Formats: sequence, C-alpha cells, structure tokens
Amino acid sequence: MKKMIAIHEHTITNNILKIKSEIALHHHQECTLVAVSKTRPLEEIIIAYEGAAGQRHFGENRLKELEQKAQSIALNKKQSEIAWHFIGNLQSNKIRPLLKIPQLNFIHSIDSIKLLELLYEHTLQETPLYYFLQVNTSGEGEKGGFKSYQDLLVACEWITQHQKLRPQLHFHGLMTMGRIRTSDVLADAHHSFQMLQEYRDQLTTRAGHPLHLSMGMSQDYPVALQYGSSYLRIGSTIFS
Repeated sequence: MKKMIAIHEHTITNNILKIKSEIALHHHQECTLVAVSKTRPLEEIIIAYEGAAGQRHFGENRLKELEQKAQSIALNKKQSEIAWHFIGNLQSNKIRPLLKIPQLNFIHSIDSIKLLELLYEHTLQETPLYYFLQVNTSGEGEKGGFKSYQDLLVACEWITQHQKLRPQLHFHGLMTMGRIRTSDVLADAHHSFQMLQEYRDQLTTRAGHPLHLSMGMSQDYPVALQYGSSYLRIGSTIFS
C-alpha cells in the first residue's frame, strides 16, 4: 500500500514538473500552472503542494466542492500559500458564498455585466481578488462568455467606471476554452486562442494596465503557450 502511494506521489510530482518544464521553454513569458483538482481527493492536492513540484495554484469548478476543500485546507494551516481559482460556470446566486471562501484569489468565469455588478456589490474581503472576463471564442451555444469584442468593450467601460469603489478587485484579463465539439482539437484551439490574444491586445489600452490570458487545458495547452497564455488550467494530465 505504501509503495502504491509513493508511486502515485511520484506520478503527480513528475507530471507537474514536466508541464512546468514545457512552460519554461517559453521563457519570454510568465505563465502560471493551475492544477485543476475537481473531483480529486484532498490528499492529492496536499501531495502536489508539499511535493518537489511545490504546486500552489489549484482550480475548482464546483462551488460546494471548493468550499469543502478550502475550509479543510484553512483548518489544516499547513498549506498557507495555497491560491484557489474558481474556474466553473458562475450563477448569480453563487456569488455571495463564493466570495466567503478562504484564500480565493482568482475567478476565471465572469461572463456578464450582471455578474460584474454582483461581484462589486458583494465583495467584502480586503485582500486582492483577481477576475477574468470569460469569452466565448468558439460560438458554441452551451458555453457562457461574452460573445463579441463590442460586448467586451461595454464590460471594460463598466469596470473603468466602478473600479474605485472596490480597489481590492482587479480586472486581470480574459479567459476562454477551445471548442468542445470538434474533430480537430488543435486547429480549433489555434482559432480560439488567437482570437482571445487579439481581443486582449485591443483591450489593454482601454483597461489601462496589462491584461493576462487564461487559456489552455490538458488537450490543448501547448497551443495556448504559443499564443502567450498566462494561466494554464490543467487537470487530467496532472492527476490521472
């Protein structure tokens, strides 16, 4: 049993280190690896955190699961540098409980003006909270996200008008996912990630500060790195 656990620890650590070495090859850019730990037991998060890979950023897409894990980690007090990322679909009624989660540092899925309004209305924490505007670059109806550059301009203008009310909130950049239904994952990833990169470049002047890109998952992260991704959200390649 101990041997199996040791092998599992070795696998997780090696998987993280391999991805980080690929990131390092793109030395011209800073890129954070977010280990997507949804459905994975808390023990695996601790392995990734305390092992040689020293993983600090973890992503969850279900509010209840994130609440449980974050509270357990907070009580443990041994993983005090952990940074939680919420990466899932965000409903209006989930904003308040989400904002109460300890060590929540990033929200990747703000996809409407309504969510922006609720975020700025209900944020009480004094520590910085970074958020991304989600963009639907594939045009798939089941996905959330701002659907056009014009929609992003409206959102950016809203943020500019309200930023002074919540200085602890930081518009950090744009997030997208590649096409879900596709026969050519990599080709569609090129299309989606290039579009997000172009939107970011156009919006940066209006935002008044550098904007980051959250894009790239297990099946397409090498493509995301080519387009300057700042945050990779990778799960199965790490934990499987």
